[in-house]
Amino acid sequence: MTRLIQWTCKAVAILALSLSVALAAITERPTEQESDSLFETISKLDYKMFDSFNHCDSPQRLQEHAEYFAVDVEFYHDTGGVT
Repeated sequence: MTRLIQWTCKAVAILALSLSVALAAITERPTEQESDSLFETISKLDYKMFDSFNHCDSPQRLQEHAEYFAVDVEFYHDTGGVT
């Protein structure tokens, strides 16, 4: 009986592994073009956000920078806490 239980456990483990490999193979992944488009979007927004921060001495640019964040956003510094 113990051998039957061991064999059953091994069979179930192999079946589970096979199913997870098959599922991973059929899962949709973004195309290269979609990945490039997402990268470009993130890069542009990253540039705009940091550019507005680097020029925040102008009230207009400071307001532009603030619009990238929710009104109730909180920043935490690893040594100073909330800033």
